[in-house]
Amino acid sequence: MRLINVEVAAPRDLSRERELVLVAIEEANQTFGEADLAIRLRRATADPEIIIGIFWWQFTVEAQELIQRGLHEWREHDGPYTIVFFNQKPYAPTTSQETHEWSRVLDLRQELSERGLAEAFLGDEEFVRRVGARLKGLARQIAIDSGVVEFGVVAASPATTVPQVIPNAFSCSVVSTMPSIRAEGLTELLGEIGLIFSGGTPVSQGGSVHSLRLELFLNTLVTNRIDETGLSDAVLVRNDGFAGTREMRGRVNGTRLTFDKVTVEAPGADHTLSFSVRNIRANASVLSGGEGPPPIVLGLLKVSPESIVTVTASVQDLGLVQPTLKFEVVKPGGVATGRKISDVFVQSFSADGETLGFLRFTSLQPLAFMPRAAESKGCDAESCAGTRLKVEMYNLPAGVRVFVSVANSGDHEKARLVTSELDVYRERRVTNVFDEIPVAEVAIENGRANAVWEVIASDRRANEVLDFAAFLRYDAHPEANMPLPGCATIAGSFAPTPSDFPMSRGTHADIALPIPRFIGSCEPAMRWFAVEIQWTSLLFPFVCSQEGADTAMIVSNVSADPLGTAPQAGAIMLYFYGENAPVTYHTCSVPAGQVHSTLTSLGAPGFLGYVIARCAFSPARGFAIITGLDTSSAATSYLAEVIDVGDNKVQRVQSPISMRGVSMLEVDSTAEELGD
Repeated sequence: MRLINVEVAAPRDLSRERELVLVAIEEANQTFGEADLAIRLRRATADPEIIIGIFWWQFTVEAQELIQRGLHEWREHDGPYTIVFFNQKPYAPTTSQETHEWSRVLDLRQELSERGLAEAFLGDEEFVRRVGARLKGLARQIAIDSGVVEFGVVAASPATTVPQVIPNAFSCSVVSTMPSIRAEGLTELLGEIGLIFSGGTPVSQGGSVHSLRLELFLNTLVTNRIDETGLSDAVLVRNDGFAGTREMRGRVNGTRLTFDKVTVEAPGADHTLSFSVRNIRANASVLSGGEGPPPIVLGLLKVSPESIVTVTASVQDLGLVQPTLKFEVVKPGGVATGRKISDVFVQSFSADGETLGFLRFTSLQPLAFMPRAAESKGCDAESCAGTRLKVEMYNLPAGVRVFVSVANSGDHEKARLVTSELDVYRERRVTNVFDEIPVAEVAIENGRANAVWEVIASDRRANEVLDFAAFLRYDAHPEANMPLPGCATIAGSFAPTPSDFPMSRGTHADIALPIPRFIGSCEPAMRWFAVEIQWTSLLFPFVCSQEGADTAMIVSNVSADPLGTAPQAGAIMLYFYGENAPVTYHTCSVPAGQVHSTLTSLGAPGFLGYVIARCAFSPARGFAIITGLDTSSAATSYLAEVIDVGDNKVQRVQSPISMRGVSMLEVDSTAEELGD
């Protein structure tokens, strides 16, 4: 018996496919009947006659070396036969290592595709069928080459030759366009596929009108709009005047788009018959992420019955997936829109329309921002929207109000603030005007809010920048600790996102969800602005608790006065710098009009250096008393110095350190300066 050795080269993530190769081998062996031939799977054999490579996203050098060795031997010695299968199951890398491996798999696929040695598959059934077909064909060829001539040979007559070639066979050539699509998109419009039928026997010459089944398999989910019966708005259109199907809607099933009972007449040798598959939408987000070359949405076209028509170039590139959105908060230096930009606001000073900068959306590719007419291409315009841009605000301090501009800044209005990211287009009304900019207040709930703008005009030839102004308003009530201290963050993305619809629905073809739709921001929310208590920082330049000496630090909360200062209460944080410095520690809250004292030997024994006290109230003043510096009973005292937080400088409110009975200290009468 002639045994044909098969070896499999595959990474560890494809153990299931390794098992399915055995299924394909068993099915192939059953078709050989009584022929003196069999295929067997061998591991690490020295003389494989067929090498089957299998890849999904993982890459191993061992598998690549086995394939490359097989290809080299094939060129030099006509063997072993080598074919590599690539799993088109959707995949998104989660680490840079996975991205690197996936990139190498894509490079290998491109190299082998150019040489006609790569095949794509989707699912177990298709994999077994494709591997089995390859094994049977290669086994027949090996059997003939090795002299097992009885195998696969039709009983010959003088007029019969094997193999028999049918001239002018009925065939279908596949072509396509490949647009750049948004990596953030769940319903991206792919390129158009062209099917060009040629050859065969026309009806006029005794041929038949064929009923074909066209199936398009993507390496990601099809996300077209569907109706109650499962039919989608993706269509197959006939482009000529032959009788038969003029337009047909495709049926969606996961990653597959199917057109059933397509009637096609063989055009013969002198004519062609063309169809187009249009308005295919797909989830591009699952393919995006990580470094390396941009991923591609791939389409595998299958035409059946396969015995009737031969398909060439069945795998097509349908979309180049690229990130298309950058979001940032822009805070111009100096004066902008009439006020100085700042991201820190003091609780004890009211804000009335203070600017928070510009919320900037930048398109990284042309056509990333599109009005409704462009976004709704191929589907019902009433159920579609223009590209929507959204900011999500988090941790907004209680007591603040936020306003955003109802249109983008600049000479040309290209986007308008709308009421919802899911509903039909409805503009928000103007509620206020700050710095001559019409704005609307956002609704804050549990510290969260969002704002959504819809693109109404765009420049299709260039990348675009859309800026939206933001403003802050609040009334200061530090005695009630309002607004609450806190740091607000913000993130920007396309809209709508799964925060407004179930992710499981949004990533599939759906009957009701809007088009377009997107994933949320993949970037963490960035710091936006903060409301802080008005701190007072006090410098105690000499503090000692060594060799019998000790220092008492006294801090007064003098926010209670007859001058209209808002009373505040807060803790004190003590920062020690010098010998035997302890960790920073907090005191209890000091009420307005009260005094807090700390004895250094209790909290920092053996310490020599200086201390900075940060008081969560303003104003505050400090006083130090040092005892035991010499044998006399005299005590030394001085006033703490107030640090100007804004410029990080020491402001002198009293002459520096006043020492009596201390000769070891040299007193510098000039103002100190703390480094940044």
